[in-house]
This record gives sequence, structure tokens and C-alpha cells, in this order.
Amino acid sequence: MKWMLNDPSAFRSFSGSAVTSLCILLASGCTGGEVSSSVDSSQAPSSAAVVSSSSEASIAVSSSSVVSSAVMSSSEEALSSHSSEASSEPPLSSSSSSVASVPDASQLVYAVNAGGAQLTAGGVTYHADRFADGGMPNSTADAIAGTTDDALYQSERYGQYAYQVPVTDATYTVVLHFNEMYQEAEGSRYFSATLEGQQLFTALDLFAEVGHDVAFDLIVPDVAVNDGNLTISLAASLDNATLSGFAIYSSDGGQFVEPPEPETCELPSRFEWEASAPLISPRGNNYGIKDPSIVQSDGLFHVFATVNDGDWRSVYLNFADWAQASSAAQQPMSGTRGGNTVAPQVFYYRPHNLWYNFTQWPRGYNTTTDISDVNSWTSRVDFLRNGPPSEPNKPELDYWNICDDTHCHVFFSRDDGVLYKSKTTRANFPNFDGYEIVMEDHRGNGASFLFEAANVYKVDGQDLYLLLVEAYRTPGYGPRYFRSWTAPTLDGPWTALADTEENPFAGEANVTWPAGNKWATGISHGEMIRSGYDEYMTIDPCNMQYLFQGDSGESLDGSYGGEPYKLGLLKLRN
Repeated sequence: MKWMLNDPSAFRSFSGSAVTSLCILLASGCTGGEVSSSVDSSQAPSSAAVVSSSSEASIAVSSSSVVSSAVMSSSEEALSSHSSEASSEPPLSSSSSSVASVPDASQLVYAVNAGGAQLTAGGVTYHADRFADGGMPNSTADAIAGTTDDALYQSERYGQYAYQVPVTDATYTVVLHFNEMYQEAEGSRYFSATLEGQQLFTALDLFAEVGHDVAFDLIVPDVAVNDGNLTISLAASLDNATLSGFAIYSSDGGQFVEPPEPETCELPSRFEWEASAPLISPRGNNYGIKDPSIVQSDGLFHVFATVNDGDWRSVYLNFADWAQASSAAQQPMSGTRGGNTVAPQVFYYRPHNLWYNFTQWPRGYNTTTDISDVNSWTSRVDFLRNGPPSEPNKPELDYWNICDDTHCHVFFSRDDGVLYKSKTTRANFPNFDGYEIVMEDHRGNGASFLFEAANVYKVDGQDLYLLLVEAYRTPGYGPRYFRSWTAPTLDGPWTALADTEENPFAGEANVTWPAGNKWATGISHGEMIRSGYDEYMTIDPCNMQYLFQGDSGESLDGSYGGEPYKLGLLKLRN
């Protein structure tokens, strides 16, 4: 595989900004006129050096064990470059190579920009749902250059894209076009890219090395594909570049192939669920396990949950698939610096590169860089000023965060028939000040129809948010069920979707249990299996699953804390 710099003049400028080219120094050299270099291709590139020129800037990416190459302009003037990590190493040996160029349009076999791509990571498919005007480009040039207002995905949310090429045992040229980069906060923005299992660059600080408001193209010629699937993987620590389009050209024949239409599903107005057997049960002296928060990252499900052994505590467990859930070690949070996190909500906040856990009693959040290490969580910090005034028998409960592109919102309850919310800018997160009432329902005893355990999600592929709130039957205290509403924004307005006990989002009326084993009464506090793990709280409407707490019998100590809750999984029936 050869990785080369494209000729910037071969591409149109991007929204008036300069087009910068990215040069990967591996087995072959790069030119700008011409580049002289040779590099040990067994080493993954990990550092970059800016190379100045009289016209266009280039980036030379090399491994930490070698220095940047000397770059010659078309006028044979030597241009300087520097490597902070290996400046004492001897110069690279010289070799020449012509500039990589975009093949003829007749060789184009696949091209996408905006919403035409599906990105997958850990078995989860990510659609380009955050951009309204998706679809195929109208021309080869559009496929290469992309557009300024549409993009596949912000780079920090990339996973892996695999395209089935028309000819196996063939070579291809791949063009990746990156939107101009921007910077909202101080600090570096590291980005990584892999093509067909080969690292193009690792942890490259694109903002520092390419510059502000600059778009660029990466041309990768001679990509050997032997298994019929050409795979592109991209990842970043924070928002920075945006991949606005890519194109694949065949060196061995083939013809243009329309990309598959992303699978989309509408939310139903009536839901039918199938429940699993109990998947996670309490261990040791714990009466029950409840209030789960679940995220999928690095090939594992991570579950944080509340337990009660006469006092409210919490545990953490992880597993690769549901068959392992029942045997996964339940690690106690007691005794750690972060302490017990009752009724947790866990997610990754991209701008901070941190996992957050919002919890109650006392109200606060913890953070970590390692979700799998219970001892790594920080001490709890309060996040809300000027909330609702304290009143007897109205404790704040079940904090739920979700962000859009400009603001973050935290929803919560007080068991008083009212759903509350506070809102802050993304730059100010996690600090909230003040509150508002989202909705209220004071029928019955004033609490039962808008009780607690609110969940809010962004529906993939749609400008739509889904709100769930737990309710319970009156008179009495159960069984529990979930009502649901939808809205075009997190500020509403909220429209009822399935919001009655007869037609709930999930409850006794619409859940089928394993044959001969109705092991729980009601559907209570839980969380959807998300399509991502970040602050956008996305769900895939084509694959809806809900991890819930089910009350499996009479209280073991006569109190609510003694209820023998277990965790099970609901799957939406097609």
C-alpha cells in the first residue's frame, strides 16, 4: 500500500479556505513537487512535522524513531522541517516518487458524502443522523470535495466503515476529504486514521499541524483488498476535523455502485416487547439490584447499578455479551474515592475526554478516564445551583443528562408529579444554575402518573427526542410502567406517544415473558441500550432494547429497600 500527498491544484478549494494535503511517509515518498524519503513501514506513524513552502503547506507524518524528511519544492529549493521527538537522528535516504493523483472518473466505484455512509463500531451501526441534507453527491467532484454544510460525522464519533468492493484480489485508490477544522476550546485535538488495517497516522494533532479553517484531502493509492471489504477506521479525542466525503477508485475494473440506503425506522405508536429471563441478580447480602445505567465501549457492556443490603449502595460490572452478564463480578463502589453512586447515569463527555457519573444522595457527579476501574473515579462534586426549593418528602431523584450541539440538559424528579430540568451551555457543562418545569401531572395522588426515572434519548436518523418517565397504577403502588413523549428539540414541545397504562411505552400491557416464567411484576427504572456512549444519548430505532429492573417478589425485610429487584432485557418485537 502506498500513501501519498495529493496535488492541491487537482481539487477545488473548500468554502474559500486553502486545501492542505496530508503526506504519509511509509514505504513510498511524497512530493510537492517531489519528496525524498524512505521509512520503515513496520512502524506506525505517530508524530508530525509541518513543512513550509512557497504556496501550499504539507504535513509529513513519520514514526517517532525517524526524523522528518527533507522536502524539495518544484524550484529545487530545500525547505526545512523539524521533528521534536527525533531531531538527532540521521537524515532519511532519498528516493523519488510522483505525486499521487485522483484516478479518472471512469474508475470510480463508490463515493459518499453527508448521509450516505453507515459507520460501525463494536457491532453498532452509526448513521449520519446529525446532518439534515444527506445523500449521494451529484458528481465525482462533489464526491471528492464534499460540502461545507453536510458531513459524514464529527470525527470524534467515528467508528469503522466497511464497503464491499466489486472486485476481490484487486487494488484501489481511496480519497478522504476532511472539512476545515475549527477550535472551540484550548488544547490539542488528536486524530487517528486506519485503512485496511494499516495505520495512516496515530494521535496526530490536526489543528496544530494543519491549521485553522483548512480543508485537505488524503489520497491513498495502491490499497490491496483481498477479502472483498475495504475498511476505513477513524477516531479522535475531540471535535476537530470532519470527514465530509470519500471516494474509492478501482485499478482493476468495476463500475460505480450506489451506496446502500441507511436503514431507518419510525418509532411506533404502540410498542410490543419480549422480556428475557433475569440476566443480573443480586449477590451476597444484597436484597436486590436496580437503577441500571449501561454503556457499550471497547467491546464491553459496562453496567452501574444500585444495590441494597439494608443501606443504599452501588456496584459496577462489565461483560462482552449477555450470556456472561449473570456471572460477571459485581464490584462494590463502597470504600472507593468516588463512593456509592445511587441511581447512576454514566456517559462519556467528548469535549472533556472524561466519563461522567451523575448520581443522587448526595447530588453530584464523578469523573474518570477509565470506566472499568472502580477506584479511578474522582470525589463527588455538586453540579446544580438554585434548584427547586427544598420541601419535606420531595427529594431530588434520578438525574439524567443529554446534550445537543449547543446545550446540555439535566432532567430530574422529586416524586411530586412534576418533571424538572436545568440547562447549561456545553462550554459551561457540568455546571447548572436554575431550573424549569418540563411537565406535570397531578392526577391520582399527585405523583403516580409522572413518578420518576426519566430517560431522554436522541433518535438516530431523525430530528426527534424520546422522553420516558416511570409511572405506577393507582390506587396502590404498582405495578410500574413507562409513559413516553416525543419532541423535535430538548426544549419541547413534548407530544404524547404511548403514555397510558393500557398503551404504555413498556409495562404489563405490552410485555411478553419467557414461556412459563413471568419472573417480575411491572417494568421499572432502567435504560435503553444506546447506539453510542457519549453525551448525545443516541438510540437506534431499528434495534430497540431496554435494560430494566423487575420486582421479582415480596420484600425480604418488609421495606422498599428489601424488594428483590433483578435486571432483565426488553427487546422490541417487529
